[in-house]
Amino acid sequence: MTSTAPFLAALVGAALLGVACGGGGDADGRDGPPTVRTGAAAAPVASTRRSDDPRAVELRELLEFGHLARARALLAVGLEGLGLEGELLRARAAALAGDATTLARRIEAARALNADDPRVYATAAELHAAAGRFETAGSELERGRRACGPTAELLRAQGVVLLCQDGGAAAGLRLLEQALAVDPTLPFTARARSQAHLLLGREAFATQAPSVALDHALRAVLFDPEEIDARRFLADVRGARGELEEALAILEELVAEGRPLEGELAMLCRRAALASIVRGAREPGARERGLDLFVRARDLGLSAAELGSGAAILAGAAAVAEEEGLEAYEGGDRVLAAERFERALRLDPERLAARNHLAVVLFRAEDFAGAARHWATVLEQARSAGVELPEPVHLNLARALSRAGDAAGAREVLTAALERAPEGPWAEDSRRALRAIDP
Repeated sequence: MTSTAPFLAALVGAALLGVACGGGGDADGRDGPPTVRTGAAAAPVASTRRSDDPRAVELRELLEFGHLARARALLAVGLEGLGLEGELLRARAAALAGDATTLARRIEAARALNADDPRVYATAAELHAAAGRFETAGSELERGRRACGPTAELLRAQGVVLLCQDGGAAAGLRLLEQALAVDPTLPFTARARSQAHLLLGREAFATQAPSVALDHALRAVLFDPEEIDARRFLADVRGARGELEEALAILEELVAEGRPLEGELAMLCRRAALASIVRGAREPGARERGLDLFVRARDLGLSAAELGSGAAILAGAAAVAEEEGLEAYEGGDRVLAAERFERALRLDPERLAARNHLAVVLFRAEDFAGAARHWATVLEQARSAGVELPEPVHLNLARALSRAGDAAGAREVLTAALERAPEGPWAEDSRRALRAIDP
């Protein structure tokens, strides 16, 4: 059975409130589901002509996709001249805001303007269904059929009411499509169709029908490209089908938009990394892609323990890159050496030797500030890890700072080193370096 909860939470923009619906009546004013007729004696006809006023056109789109703040700004300007449609748009805005009193008042104001307009009954039925008042929604549909006959708006409303009920997604979607066949420009159908496809896709996914699920997921995103749940579901389906790069692209896009999905993305990166590493022996570039994905997973917050074998793979690859850097340096290719040392550090930022080597290369290239940054990091990481360095890195750092024009920084480094080890093996060298700064 298809659950309605995700549908209701996301379909508020289609004039539905984000509350659960279905079940019997209770103290909060909900009532049981109506018997919704999915057919009619006469063929549906299109509605009366909708306003092409730019305000109405924009408001319909904003309200359908739940952009309440922007809709309110437009409503504040005024809807003079929009008459009945203006009242119904205000009713949908009230629904989005959870203002049941204003919602009811606007519906009745529209009904007073023209009780024979199917848009009044359709809007009322959709809003009541969203609030769980199914009998009232069914009553509005019956009144609409008696007053207006079969219309595209009432077909849409029937579809929306069905979508609010467990197991109603398929029948509801059929009605929405029938309504669009009658009136191809019928508003407030895109998000409803998106949610119908999302519900049907999840049902197919749960019954091990990934191809069917993918088709529904793609349609859900097509009809509502901004819907987060639909995009996440599409990523889930892609991942289940082994289309990991496509799934990653979706989650990366959501994270870039500020969605708090870093943990989900990190785990998918780890999974995709392992798959790429496995393909590495037969597919050029796959191993490097796998390493980059492990790095991305780590950057997103996975610990070494959570990376599992990925942590060892990264450490091994960093060692190889460091060795390649040394070979390049010894062969006189400082550019390649720097590139390989940088790669080693990207794979393993704690690799002290690679960072020290990179600092040497930068110093020789007269990038004294860059060399100083890396030597400072070497000192910091070594002290944090309790590692005794075999070389006087502080002297190299002081020299780089001095050459970069930061005599005060160089003096501070040397003074701190003497305070820590006034009689250490490099103490006299440190004093000489200090005297060179302050002769």
